[in-house]
Amino acid sequence: MSEHWRAEQSGPEVVWSDDEPYGIDERTDSYPPDGLVTLRFLKDAVRRHAWLWITIAVLGLAGGTAIPFVMPPAAESSAKLLLTHREGDNLDTAMSTDASLVTTRAVAQLAIQKLNLTDTPDELLKRYSATALTDRILQIDTKAKTSAEATALADTIATVYLVFRNQQIVEQAAPLRADLAAAAAAVKRAEAAVRAAGGDPSDTSAPTTTLTARLGQARDTQRYIEQQLLDQQVSGARMTSSRVLDQATPVLVSRRHTQIVATGSGLVVGLFLGIGFVVVRAMISDRLWRRQDVAHALGMPIRLSIGRPRLRRRRTLRRLRAPEPDLGPVVRHLGWNVTAEDGLTPALAVVSIDTTKDCARIVALLAQSFAEHGQRVLVADLTDTGDLAAMFGIRKPGTFDTEGTATDLPINVHRPASGTGALEGLRLHEDEDGDTDDEKALRAVWAAADVVLVHATLSPALGAEYLGAWAPRAALVATAGRSNATTLHATGEMIRLAGLRVVTTVLLRADRTDDSLGQWEAETEQAEQTEQAEEPERVGTAGQNGQAAAGSGFGAVAP
Repeated sequence: MSEHWRAEQSGPEVVWSDDEPYGIDERTDSYPPDGLVTLRFLKDAVRRHAWLWITIAVLGLAGGTAIPFVMPPAAESSAKLLLTHREGDNLDTAMSTDASLVTTRAVAQLAIQKLNLTDTPDELLKRYSATALTDRILQIDTKAKTSAEATALADTIATVYLVFRNQQIVEQAAPLRADLAAAAAAVKRAEAAVRAAGGDPSDTSAPTTTLTARLGQARDTQRYIEQQLLDQQVSGARMTSSRVLDQATPVLVSRRHTQIVATGSGLVVGLFLGIGFVVVRAMISDRLWRRQDVAHALGMPIRLSIGRPRLRRRRTLRRLRAPEPDLGPVVRHLGWNVTAEDGLTPALAVVSIDTTKDCARIVALLAQSFAEHGQRVLVADLTDTGDLAAMFGIRKPGTFDTEGTATDLPINVHRPASGTGALEGLRLHEDEDGDTDDEKALRAVWAAADVVLVHATLSPALGAEYLGAWAPRAALVATAGRSNATTLHATGEMIRLAGLRVVTTVLLRADRTDDSLGQWEAETEQAEQTEQAEEPERVGTAGQNGQAAAGSGFGAVAP
């Protein structure tokens, strides 16, 4: 039969029992399902990371403002052509054909040859365009580094296109001339055949024979082709009357308008990119921000939370001071939970779930507060980073005394030889004869200590069993937006399996958009059922905790 565990509330402490199963996956209908994305969720994400998308928007604004200076716009020029087409042609189709012919590689190659450019036809085609303004007017727009280059390019393209167009007109008559030559040769052959038969090809009154009929058909074909060629020449003469209507002139561009457009475009692009990045990041992230989510992942309520720090300027205004959260409420809250148990030295293990530096600062401030009130404090840094020991100037393993001021006592700091090795406290070593010099020093300062504070981080590989040798009570410190549900749930499980009492859970840098209480639903249901029955017990427990705190000297502490 599988064993189920759930958390029960007893005063300020969380203990575990196996009366009724209640786990992280057993949530009531009022709790939202995992992966739910709502407008409120996206709105909170945008507000939470306002600094990020505003920064990206400002970068877009700066980039858009700098573009006209870094990459100035090319000079523009335009020329207009007046084109004539054949009678009966669809003018819209004819003008579309002309606009397409202007932007062909053949015309671009002619312009390159005339101007002696180093561009390829494809590169030159990117620098000009043709637009049909009416059914007879075609405008050619060009771009270049300078106005003179753009004007010369527009004039050249207009000129070479008229030449190219006339060449096409002339070449259209070439097939008719070939057909006319073939028809004339056929007439000559037919006349020769009539003469060979004794007839006269010029006699129109002669009787009709096969030879004379063939001759007449050949002459009709010749006359038809001659008429087509004449019509072609007339149409060509009409189309060759096309000319340049307006010579190329520079196009005036307002620098102010260009700057405004570039700046506005940069701001809009940066704003959309920033908000889009924040929204997508929030949708794919598995980090937990809300107190309620963190409480459900840990399986225990959030007792205290503090907001995110705010930037403050120095008086000199030369540099920004690094944001530091106000840790005073957290220090006072943890100080009230440092109480004695079973006649042992008052001890508390502060477990950092995701932010060791903030948690180390909290433990350091708590140790200083006790020292200022005449308490001898032993601080053990059981983390791999050693941030807490470094705050007291300790860089190597061992047990050291830190120098105190005239108003407080020195603080003893212990750092194990390995972050993942022998982390057991002296409570596991009953035989003192085999102690090393470092263990003897640790035993001595422990015996003289009035308070023991432990800073630790947990890993699934090592677990939390070793913490029980240092302190029977633990306080969990998490940071909003730093851990996912798996990490938080694993931390709660390791604490439970180690048999430690969780006296409180603190959430740092809480999101300002979070309006949840951080209550655990199992605790809320149980509190509603037994509120009146447990009222005397809570009052008695509070009195005992107050007496214990007063005895430890923390009752007057105001960090």
